Amino acid sequence: MIQFLLLVFVTVGGSLGALVRGPIVPFAVYVLISVFRPQFLWKWQLASMPDASWAFYISLAALGSYLPWVFGMFGTPRDPERFVHPPFTWSHRVMCGFSLWMTLSYLFANDMYTAYPVYEDFMKIFIMYLLGTQVIRMMWQVKVLYLVMALSVAYIAIDIVHLYLTTGYLVLVKKGFAGLDNNGAALMLAMGIPLCYFAFEFTKRWYRFAFLVPIPFVVESIMSSYSRGAMLSAIVGGVFYIFFSRRRVFLIACIVATACAVPVVAGKEIQDRFLSSQKGGEDDSINSRYVSWDCARRIANDFPVFGAGVRCSNLLTLSYGADMDGRTIHNIYLQIAADTGWIGMAWYILLAGFTLVALLRARWRLRHRTDDEANLTVAIIGGIFCSLVTFYFGAIFLSLETLELPYFLMLLGGQIWAIANAQVSRPPGVRQVPIARVARAARQAAVQAPRPARTDFGRLPTRADFPPAGS
Repeated sequence: MIQFLLLVFVTVGGSLGALVRGPIVPFAVYVLISVFRPQFLWKWQLASMPDASWAFYISLAALGSYLPWVFGMFGTPRDPERFVHPPFTWSHRVMCGFSLWMTLSYLFANDMYTAYPVYEDFMKIFIMYLLGTQVIRMMWQVKVLYLVMALSVAYIAIDIVHLYLTTGYLVLVKKGFAGLDNNGAALMLAMGIPLCYFAFEFTKRWYRFAFLVPIPFVVESIMSSYSRGAMLSAIVGGVFYIFFSRRRVFLIACIVATACAVPVVAGKEIQDRFLSSQKGGEDDSINSRYVSWDCARRIANDFPVFGAGVRCSNLLTLSYGADMDGRTIHNIYLQIAADTGWIGMAWYILLAGFTLVALLRARWRLRHRTDDEANLTVAIIGGIFCSLVTFYFGAIFLSLETLELPYFLMLLGGQIWAIANAQVSRPPGVRQVPIARVARAARQAAVQAPRPARTDFGRLPTRADFPPAGS
């Protein structure tokens, strides 16, 4: 009952929040529900309550409040966000191209009935992605969404470990999580490790150490899932932590402590499971992946333009030599190639590449800055970049083309670069600061700075930046 009332409060509160702060409030609640998935996490507590599509309700509030907010009907008229206009970056354009190709693949699918559920899920993701490019306009909004995702994954990991310690039940092995199998759920949890660590880095107060607490729970939940791919992905993503971290000594100490603790914490069953990857010829799961990858390659060669249709390749894998009917490809890139053709796979790889490039360009622009705003942005960039690298590597072994979390992170990655290059308009009745004053302030900053520094990244307007007319 408490969980149901909490969901009602969050959904109604998020919807009403659009009246005060615009569509960013219901959009943040939508991200929370999509990543947190309370309908699964609290399944037994909600079993006796009325069934409700919480994400659908809050998405209607987010979409329905956007145009009224743009025209000044919702929110405060002089909110700085109204006058900041981030451009459409290349990562946004490629996402639109990938969505268009996914639509064409659905229209030319071998079996539209089979393709529709997955296509519908993806279009929900694309519509909210597109809305996010319009409502995320300032770095504080990026920070809030980042923390929503980090804390959601952290809570899921803590709940999974708590269930195991109290009942001995390995929920990821037995049932997975919210439609994901043990490997997919473990990879999603692995993406939360860099999110939690870099949240610790950009938080200044003493409670920043609270963001480190969930990391051991995440690691334990990954090991108890028996997912070798997720653990290996977490290690590969961890290699990039040092590049973005500004607390490298502390980071290295944490890595060493974790490396020493993992062999002790892992039991014999877990060790045997991970060591079995050294005996590839004796591991049926590895051999079946090799076979399914070859099936996907041959299906993509036979349907090179639009593919067999969204998730229609599973209908063909048996005839192409798979070991069972409906065999999933277990590789997101080859799965997309078989479903949407080689062109569809190229769109997806471009989306991943342009997002990472946008993050690296933003990091490069901040290379000489050490102020609080720069430290916050660099840490957020590091968390998103390492989390996406974790996913992109783990996707080699899994088919997760409709998992929401990586798309939300791609959205934030592209949006950070867009915010860095945003155009700013002026509120009605307020004149702009004279260009001479701006130039004089820039010269003074250049004289005082010990080395050249960019001052435009993330420097978005507040009410103080727009003096009243005649001042």
